[in-house]
Amino acid sequence: KWGPVRLSNYIVYVRSIFKWGVAKKLISQLPEYGDDFVKTEGKKRKKQRAALKRKQGTKFLEAEQLRTLLSAACPAMQAMILLGVNCAFGNNDIAELPLHAVDLEKGWIEFERPKTSEERLCPLWPETIEALKWYSRSGRSPRLLTGSTSCFRRGRGSPGSGMPSRLLA
Repeated sequence: KWGPVRLSNYIVYVRSIFKWGVAKKLISQLPEYGDDFVKTEGKKRKKQRAALKRKQGTKFLEAEQLRTLLSAACPAMQAMILLGVNCAFGNNDIAELPLHAVDLEKGWIEFERPKTSEERLCPLWPETIEALKWYSRSGRSPRLLTGSTSCFRRGRGSPGSGMPSRLLA
């Protein structure tokens, strides 16, 4: 059984295909979809999500699970995990994090979120500052080699998500 979000997405996909067929003159008119072939209302989708959250509970990492992840991670991944937990950054936030946004001396990140352009101010935990400093000291400084403005970069030097090779701080 499909949930309301998935069902709504597929209804949009199917309707788009038929609309494209009419635009390309592959079919003469749109089909009559019927009363059951409508997107689920936003309110119903929100209610279903809330019910699922109540049923499954909120998903959090326990402190011991987080410690296990950090102990098994390389310096780059430790810094990224701590940014995720400390600042609620997602993959893209970390991949797009510019150098000028990170102030390790004051212990703050001031950053416009790429996805929403929402301004984010995040005080850094001592553990996060230490992980970022430790990572920046782990190897030669790629900032001199690439001129990159991103904190993290991929192994080949391009900024972005994926396994970075250095923090440029």
